[in-house]
Amino acid sequence: MIRPPKSVVLENNLFMTKEDIGKIINPQHPWVYGPTTAPTKLLMKNGSVKIGYFQFIENSGDLEKQNKYSFVELSEAQRYRTTGDDLYVTIVNGDDLAGVEYPAINDQDIPLESLIRKINDLQKELSKEGYSMQHLLKVVVKFRLDWGDQLSVSQLDGATIGSTKQILIENLSSKTKKYQDQNAEYSTNKILSVVDRFLKDNVLDEALLFNLHSLIIDSEKRFRDHTVTVYQRIPSDFSFPPPDVLFREIGKLLDWYNHYSNKDDFHPLLLAGIFHYNMVAIHPFADGNGRLARILTSLILLRKKIPPPIITFEDRVFYIDALQKADAGNMETWIKFLGKKLITSMESLLSTNSTAHV
Repeated sequence: MIRPPKSVVLENNLFMTKEDIGKIINPQHPWVYGPTTAPTKLLMKNGSVKIGYFQFIENSGDLEKQNKYSFVELSEAQRYRTTGDDLYVTIVNGDDLAGVEYPAINDQDIPLESLIRKINDLQKELSKEGYSMQHLLKVVVKFRLDWGDQLSVSQLDGATIGSTKQILIENLSSKTKKYQDQNAEYSTNKILSVVDRFLKDNVLDEALLFNLHSLIIDSEKRFRDHTVTVYQRIPSDFSFPPPDVLFREIGKLLDWYNHYSNKDDFHPLLLAGIFHYNMVAIHPFADGNGRLARILTSLILLRKKIPPPIITFEDRVFYIDALQKADAGNMETWIKFLGKKLITSMESLLSTNSTAHV
């Protein structure tokens, strides 16, 4: 099993050293700026909390001598990674630290049943507002099929079902940006054709997987023919299936989806979450598996009249951490993570007060 969060809380008259911090984050090789797969929570003596990452910068060595550490909070993480500007780095004084927790817990105490009830309540609200699947396609312009940041306000104006589909597909394939307008339009039409087929027929098969994947990655329509090496994966004994079982494993997953997708008593959160995890765990293609899984999961949710989740840049580390916990057998953490993000997207949709569905 994956190790539980490790934490240390000190008395107010004590302070934390780099050895204290390092042992919590990297117990086998203690050091403050080691690689992490999840955010760190800092409990300050003044009662405040900071969540983010220790980030090594040019003067971190000098800071350590003063028991001070460079730290990037989640709220500034995207700006820092985009610019590399130390303006977005917070200097934390070890003397002011009351405790450190790693990995930071992200609402793990919310029962799964409560999340499902909340999603059901929001679905009823969306139904009262008259949102059908086609209506959702017209108004969910804040979301992408491949989960990402919300789109700009300028992209919300004058949306139709057709244009919104194109917005949803935007950035699905980097190669569409490189094509001339005519080729980009042709590629977009091919993508929309594949999407329309699934939304209409609700059938997942190998042909749809190959067609959609070929539009994401410029490659032949075939599964990988080599073993995938896993680096820094948690747990350490996790491994992807070998090439000779990929058709069998994908076939089992597709049969599972096509069976349970038509059962009214099988909740959409479980359907989407279990499918997504198994798709990335099988890892059928050499590249693009995460994007394919996220896009298909979005389509599965839209079929159930639920908008895709809103996943911000800062959320992605929780996304990866939740999937790794599922690798270790803790599927509930992953399902709960996805459920919270679906609630965010549904509440965001309802709060827009859009009249596009009228």
